[in-house]
Amino acid sequence: CEVCAVPSSSETRNADRLQNTKNCSSTTVMTTMRTGALTLLIVLATLASSSHATLDAAGLIEAAGLPAERHWVESSDGFVLGMFRIPRKNAPVAFLQHGFLDSADTWILNYRNNSLAFMLYDAGFDVWLGNSRGNKYSRNSTKYSPDWPFNSAFWDFSWDDMARDDMPTQIDYALSVSGRDKVVYIGHSQGTTQAFANFAHADWDVSDRVSLFVALAPVGKVYSTKSLLIQAMSTVGLDRIIQFLGVKEFLPTSSLLRWLMPTVCQATPLLCESAIYLFAGLDLGDLDKSRMPIYMQHFPSGTSCKDAGHWAQGVRHDEFQMYDYVLTNMLHYGQLFPPQYDVSKVRVPVALFSGGQDALADTTDVKWLHANLPNIVFNQYIPSYAHLDFVWGKNAATKLYNNVVQLAKQYSGSAY
Repeated sequence: CEVCAVPSSSETRNADRLQNTKNCSSTTVMTTMRTGALTLLIVLATLASSSHATLDAAGLIEAAGLPAERHWVESSDGFVLGMFRIPRKNAPVAFLQHGFLDSADTWILNYRNNSLAFMLYDAGFDVWLGNSRGNKYSRNSTKYSPDWPFNSAFWDFSWDDMARDDMPTQIDYALSVSGRDKVVYIGHSQGTTQAFANFAHADWDVSDRVSLFVALAPVGKVYSTKSLLIQAMSTVGLDRIIQFLGVKEFLPTSSLLRWLMPTVCQATPLLCESAIYLFAGLDLGDLDKSRMPIYMQHFPSGTSCKDAGHWAQGVRHDEFQMYDYVLTNMLHYGQLFPPQYDVSKVRVPVALFSGGQDALADTTDVKWLHANLPNIVFNQYIPSYAHLDFVWGKNAATKLYNNVVQLAKQYSGSAY
């Protein structure tokens, strides 16, 4: 800090330099603190003025100038699932299901002309947004408590249970309210996984109520995944730890997290970009960095440790299969190993949309789906796309949503 050093006589020069250095250090620290505080105040003011700060999915829909409805439906095993609707009477139904750790919010976080749910509504659809058990909108049950210490039974689920119970419950409810007999089902990430599992299982299959399955960032196997988060969960044996300690909640949403993450992302965007990269890969060309604080205010939305553990198992086994209880498979399934999901039995027409930078839905695993699904009616591969671009990409409307809407129009209400 040379500008502060004002040496006097040779006898006092060293003492002066030491004192001036201390003064400079103190000044630098205070300046840094003031700058940091000012930055924080600006960020907080920005967040406070943001309409996204306290809005749920219905509030976000209404903020876009559209009508919104909140619905709750109980699954056959007692889970209360939150659903949202952008209602349009006497219209074909589009049902959208979010991915791993996500919620219905994901479909409506971009601008009106670049959010798939809004585009489908504008195209004439009655739009329903589902929520999987355990996320912030479906954290309730008529049988179990989600809260510690009596919560083990509530969190004892994986995406098997979503395929078996959540998906049929929500689709049937949407059709009942809308007065239609078929939906166009659009899933992202785990929203596609539970659909592949459901359509492949004879006892759960709701294919007769689905005219088209649009699979965005489709996931069946994850044996080849490059997601560092999923790989790390597999390496530490998350599923085995769960079975030893008991099942619990994984990355739940909280008021502190909703407040903190947008602040962190606005102040240090690289940190949040790195977190997304660890989970799903990253395409900086299609990531709208200005909206990162908004995205991270709504993500993650929580799931069970068992659900996360099911993903970890997929890295160790080159199979698309039910949850592996290892020593108690015989008790759960009546056989030593978990039953397989045979996607060659999927009868519903499928439209695949995959990305070359997708760390979670790796191209090798997507090729396996492509080779085994019997009724693929459309396939689009976007080399630059990462996992979350399919819901948050700033150019998603032109790169894929227009195709999705066109396919939905083509297949809505059709038989096969």
